[in-house]
Amino acid sequence: MIRLTTPRGRLVGALLGIAAVTAAAAAANIARARASGLMVDLESAAGQARNGAHMLSTVVERGEPEREVVRLREELAQLDADLRQPALVTAELTSACRATGVRVVGIRPMPRPAVQGQNSSDTADESPLYLLQVLAEYPRLASLMDEFTRRRLPVRVVGYAIDPVEDDSQGTHVLRAEITVEAYRAVRTARQEASP
Repeated sequence: MIRLTTPRGRLVGALLGIAAVTAAAAAANIARARASGLMVDLESAAGQARNGAHMLSTVVERGEPEREVVRLREELAQLDADLRQPALVTAELTSACRATGVRVVGIRPMPRPAVQGQNSSDTADESPLYLLQVLAEYPRLASLMDEFTRRRLPVRVVGYAIDPVEDDSQGTHVLRAEITVEAYRAVRTARQEASP
């Protein structure tokens, strides 16, 4: 046995004391690191719980979202039915032309070009095409094409041809345009998503 009164004993005692303090400090650092990790995990879980509670309260405050979905589907179904009626689409196109100051020469429904390998049931669900023949200056034609997307029965431009008017003796820069539009059919997409 080593006595603490000897120089060697004092040295061993001092080393044991240093080792005990070092071990205690290391244990404290490990405990602090674990506690810090647990706090981060706890804060993350609390944040997720807050987000979940916020989302839940938003849904609960809105009431029954099913009613809104049903209303939107009914609205889209009515829009789809209206877009299948050429007279309504023609009236909407004429109204868009008047709103932008474009003179209508003619509007007519167009058959879709046949695609090889496509059967008649595929074309029955296609959006109808219309050909507009109009006269206007270029800025008004651009406004008209933009106006098409803002109407109750929206259409999109799928093709156009613009030529100068042959007899422009007054120098008005009037252009003759043939614009092909497609009736926008959002219901077709919704039906495809809903079908299994």
